[in-house]
Amino acid sequence: MNRRFTPILLAVLCLTMISGNVFGQKKKTQNLVTVESTVVDANGTPIAGAVITGNEGAIEVVSDANGVFTIHVPGNTELLIEARGYHRQFITAFTDANIPPVRMEKALYPEEQTGLVNIPFGMVMKKDVVGAVTRA
Repeated sequence: MNRRFTPILLAVLCLTMISGNVFGQKKKTQNLVTVESTVVDANGTPIAGAVITGNEGAIEVVSDANGVFTIHVPGNTELLIEARGYHRQFITAFTDANIPPVRMEKALYPEEQTGLVNIPFGMVMKKDVVGAVTRA
């Protein structure tokens, strides 16, 4: 009985390996653009840890301690640059180039604008909170 199934098993194994090679081929590569820049605040101070997202979220890098980042994306890709405490910025990657430093505008949190404080049960006005309230 084992001799009967051995050729069938070998045939299935060979077909599996061949189909894996055929379907494992890479698609035609796109022309990638290398974008290098620096993320800075309004005073020109580098922002470390800014997240740069390209190709609709498929590619993501983080700026280093000096605010410098390098990302490889397809041409005409819109890059989203986000950093905690700053407004989002969008730039478009056209060609291989060093883009001038990206200036991030400081964002005001709702509690800084309206006097709201976030507590475990929701947001309340700071003047209505009994006890000590500190900012994180």
